[in-house]
Amino acid sequence: MMMSEFIDRTGFEPTAKEYAKIKEAYYNFDGDKDAFCKAFVKDGGARKLCKARAAEIDRLNSLLLESERQYKKDMADCEKRIDELTAELDRELEWKPSDGAGTNMRQSDYAHLADCGKTMTDEEAKAFIADECGSLPRKSTFSMRSTSTAASASPPPSTVRPCTSPPTGTTSASTVPAS
Repeated sequence: MMMSEFIDRTGFEPTAKEYAKIKEAYYNFDGDKDAFCKAFVKDGGARKLCKARAAEIDRLNSLLLESERQYKKDMADCEKRIDELTAELDRELEWKPSDGAGTNMRQSDYAHLADCGKTMTDEEAKAFIADECGSLPRKSTFSMRSTSTAASASPPPSTVRPCTSPPTGTTSASTVPAS
């Protein structure tokens, strides 16, 4: 029996899933399709299928409600995490570049200064700082080595060239006296 024949005989339109069960019951029924359809209507088959539909709808509604609850909880957790990350970012963004700190010298001015005076070894620099600043040379730890082009253009340690003019943009320039 086809689904359309079943619908014509019973007046009930099942879903494809329901019709698969109806068809299985029809194959197990001792009688023809007319007798099966009359028995289906008499036994309240349509009412039973409607109750099953209602139960399935209730089950799906429960799943939907649970899914909505879980979604709301997940969204609240995500919003909380977003707020935490936003606050952390805001704290990081509070760091502002320092205006007016450092020098107003150009790189060419630094290169000019590198060409003036004497290039010192680390030990000579420690001794100079100790003499000028009053610090103890044994406590000073630093390296005067650099990979910049200005440092590589500096004269060898034994060469002394006095600065004849201070770099532009500076108010005073001092050079390390040759020793």
